Amino acid sequence: MFETGIERRILNRGYMYSRFYFENIYNDFIAKTRNYKGDWNKEPSTYRIVENGIGFQNSRDKLIILFFYYSKSNGRGLDFILFSETIGGGLRIV
Repeated sequence: MFETGIERRILNRGYMYSRFYFENIYNDFIAKTRNYKGDWNKEPSTYRIVENGIGFQNSRDKLIILFFYYSKSNGRGLDFILFSETIGGGLRIV
């Protein structure tokens, strides 16, 4: 697992940030013995996530964050052998 980030203050109450997360989860899963189609033989589940955002702390100490993210990762649960790309964003209020 590897996780890193950088944050830079802007103005008095604002900041910009960038974060990166990477993880390989090794397993003993063999698809053919579990009635799955495909050739998934002990390959690690991989998670890559990048998030960039701009945040602002208002006068009531609430954080308002506008963020964008990109993920190229395996699924979780029953669809863990599927590899997908996701691009998204949102507004986070903490």
